[in-house]
Amino acid sequence: MSLTRFLVFILALTLVAPSTSFSTISLPWSTSFNYAECTQRGGGGATDCSTVADDGVEWNWGATAINGNYTQNTNAANNPLSVGNGARFWVGDGDNQNSGEIKVTFATLQTEIWVRWYMRYQYGSKWLTDGDYGNTPLYDKMIYIKTTGLSGSIAAIPEWKHDFYTISAQASSADDALESTASYGWSSIMGGDLSDGNWHLFEIHIKMDTGGANGIGQVWIDNTLAVENMAMNWSNNNSNALLGWSYIEWHGNHRYPDNSIAVYVDYDDIAISNTGYIGPIEESSPAHTSNISGSFTIQ
Repeated sequence: MSLTRFLVFILALTLVAPSTSFSTISLPWSTSFNYAECTQRGGGGATDCSTVADDGVEWNWGATAINGNYTQNTNAANNPLSVGNGARFWVGDGDNQNSGEIKVTFATLQTEIWVRWYMRYQYGSKWLTDGDYGNTPLYDKMIYIKTTGLSGSIAAIPEWKHDFYTISAQASSADDALESTASYGWSSIMGGDLSDGNWHLFEIHIKMDTGGANGIGQVWIDNTLAVENMAMNWSNNNSNALLGWSYIEWHGNHRYPDNSIAVYVDYDDIAISNTGYIGPIEESSPAHTSNISGSFTIQ
């Protein structure tokens, strides 16, 4: 084969070969993971989620097995309020023993967003108590909302911390993290130290500051405002961060579950808006339309 014909052949292959790149998402956006069951990067010989996902989720963001379990798109993780499947993550005891993250990237930088998701922890799962590790922080960072183009990482992080729920500004001052009252901690929501195995509704609202402590951080848990700080310094006065948030990672950082085995954490019906509060899925609607301003239907 001549060099010219060989180059033409290679070019043809690149045109027809399946792409592993991911498109950015425009807002409003949502997913109920309504595509074939799959596993992150084909872990365990299953279908690779990056080949079937059609919702803008980046499944190739990571791939780590926890006791043989990879992050999955599975019907077993489906929130019964919607159609489709759900994203199942696995966590093991210790520090950051978790299966791979998933990610979405915004088409344009966002200075104000609302993010809604449903979530459940495997029934009976638990965390070490504060006394087990003294003053060592126990946490489960559900999502990271990050800026880009920075020498360091700056993110908005909603998380369980000890028996409180917080929303914190990474790489900013400590008083920019506001803890909820005890009525919105793990034990009060779960009814004790063990997970109740039920789906719980979370929504956050963040608005970038303008170079000082005038940003917004709010968290609703089960449709009740649990955390509010109207003086957040998200940016730490970083010029790149002030331009807005760029992407979101799901379930990538935790410390000290106490279960002896790998347990799952499920996410479903994720929605993101830049125009207003999203709210719960309307159970009475056959299409499960969300309470968002404008036309917005769970995929």
